[in-house]
Amino acid sequence: MCIAVAALAERLLDTYGVRFAGPISILRNWTFCLFYVMAELWGSVVVSLLFWGFANQVCHLSGQILHVSVADVPHLAREEREQIPAR
Repeated sequence: MCIAVAALAERLLDTYGVRFAGPISILRNWTFCLFYVMAELWGSVVVSLLFWGFANQVCHLSGQILHVSVADVPHLAREEREQIPAR
């Protein structure tokens, strides 16, 4: 697999030239790029999961309905648009 990706990267570099050297090098080192992206996303995912786990332990069901609906701003905007009468 690595040989095929290296050959593809060389062929793309010959075809598109030096202007696309950056994206082609990302393709050539796709495993390191994938690791870096997953490492960057890991913190956000863990913090959001910890927050929602804490919120589920602290709030009762009636309180969760209020807080989750406040956090769901696009849903509220959609409801407000539906309540506006058409002219």
